Amino acid sequence: MVCLCMGFCALMYVGRIIPKHIAFSKTNSLAYRFFFYQRRFSPGYLRSGRYVIISIHSRLVEHCFPCTVVKKIGCDEGEMLSSTSDGNYYCGNAYLGHAKSHSRKGLVLERYDYTGRVPEGKFFAVGSCPDSFDSRYIGFLEKKDVEAVAIPLF
Repeated sequence: MVCLCMGFCALMYVGRIIPKHIAFSKTNSLAYRFFFYQRRFSPGYLRSGRYVIISIHSRLVEHCFPCTVVKKIGCDEGEMLSSTSDGNYYCGNAYLGHAKSHSRKGLVLERYDYTGRVPEGKFFAVGSCPDSFDSRYIGFLEKKDVEAVAIPLF
């Protein structure tokens, strides 16, 4: 009986804690849709390849003043970011993606042009979908504005 009671209590705890730490990406801008997120993290954890939850302001996305999104850190502070004249982005030699000239709705898109080291305290965010509105259009994001780190589940 004691084991059954302890098992029930453990399930109640997991049932209350786990759902509070699951994020669902409503768009297909990333290869993953479900994430486990942590609000407590060390600043050193924020580096290229990590996923983060952050609020952005963009007129490109409906009702985004701001909106909370999950993005991948494509290029971190101190790393060399380059954009080409035809809209391709690279972090060092790693290809990050291409900036489109028009959205799916036909809106003209201005891309963020930059070649140089990513400034301290900032990062270049990317999505894995060509239609992701990310740093290719809105520029660098501030590490201090990261609300949580996101660990992809599936």
